[in-house]
Amino acid sequence: MKSITFIVYLFLNAFSLFAQYRSEAMEIVDTLASPEMKGRGYTGDGNKKAAVYIKNAFENIGLKNYYDSYFQEFKIDVNTFPSEITLVINDTELKAGEDFIVHAASGEINGKFKLQQIDSTYILDISKAKKILNNSKKDELLLFYKKDLGNQYNDLVQLLMRTDCLNRAGVIEITDEKLTMNIAMEQLPYAHFIVHTSEKIPTQVKTVTAKMEPRFIKNYETQNVIGFIEGKEKKDSLLVFSAHYDHLGVFGDDTYFPGANDNASGIAMLLQLAEYFSKAENQSAYTIAFIAFGGEEIGLVGSKYFTDYPLFELSKIKFLINMDIVGTGDDGIKVVNGAVHTEHFNNLVKLNNENNFLKSVQPRGKAANSDHYFFTEKGVPAFFIYTLGGIAAYHDVYDKPETLPLTEFDDLFKLLTAFVRNYE
Repeated sequence: MKSITFIVYLFLNAFSLFAQYRSEAMEIVDTLASPEMKGRGYTGDGNKKAAVYIKNAFENIGLKNYYDSYFQEFKIDVNTFPSEITLVINDTELKAGEDFIVHAASGEINGKFKLQQIDSTYILDISKAKKILNNSKKDELLLFYKKDLGNQYNDLVQLLMRTDCLNRAGVIEITDEKLTMNIAMEQLPYAHFIVHTSEKIPTQVKTVTAKMEPRFIKNYETQNVIGFIEGKEKKDSLLVFSAHYDHLGVFGDDTYFPGANDNASGIAMLLQLAEYFSKAENQSAYTIAFIAFGGEEIGLVGSKYFTDYPLFELSKIKFLINMDIVGTGDDGIKVVNGAVHTEHFNNLVKLNNENNFLKSVQPRGKAANSDHYFFTEKGVPAFFIYTLGGIAAYHDVYDKPETLPLTEFDDLFKLLTAFVRNYE
């Protein structure tokens, strides 16, 4: 009876421990995706506030640092949208982030404009399209419906990106697709609005009033955040966990992109793993490094910088696991490079099946879609893990803490800790 009671105690204690990690993870997501962090972008020091938050967490956990700092600084050029953004079609004012976004490299605009609409017939004749664009006027906006262009859409966008082919004030693109914002390292000499089709949009667009003053910042100083736990036995061999903390920032003076799933969830997992392995009873035989990358959304810049200027020899990395968008999991996880490093992937699947953690662990081939990529290019074995199913919010204003379920956070956490314990 006593032995059964003890087993029940151990089970409940373990359950309580993992539930605690999920609860703490939600607090981390709430903080990183809060208005104070300003979308972890490059306006109002949102990016730096997030980096300091992670650094403080590393310190509190007891992680060591390299060269007397948790920061590895680097510089980027970035286009930002810090001030009021106004878009009125006919007499209908649209809401930034919900009704419209802009091309990430969009330039400034201010005024009331007439419109010239084009369709796919213009793009089929490139010389005709160039002539129209070159003859455009500064008091006109180019209007097109994306669905009308079909396969010619990309041709038009490429044409517009050539500054010698657009003299007008800007572009209004109307789409029935989901609005997905990005971030750019350049600024165009014209504005490019992307408007979502809805009942708000008049059938006949006659005039547009628009105001936007993007700020292009050269040599913005940002940073990666790095800490480590020394291994018990194999101190010179490393396992690495990574996740990016940056996001898209603000969009005007009262709208921001929270980035709860992308990638406050990954940072929550990173910090919870760091806390777990910092405890003496969980210390790994290997040294474990924890890297929070900056500059991912702008083109994997932070991880590229780290692999070019590593704080430790890349050849000492036995394996790297990058976590990006891990806040759901209803349908399991996808493992980028799972089809490449089959032995380690099969071990991951075996651990999952033995413990019934996740619904599925699915392999994928190589992909340059997150911070694992440049490590892979340098010969470092690496996985990039993201969760499947659940919410569809991505690079939009709806990726919020209150709708992030963290459905399988605990089970993914258990799988990752088991992977480290069983690593050979």
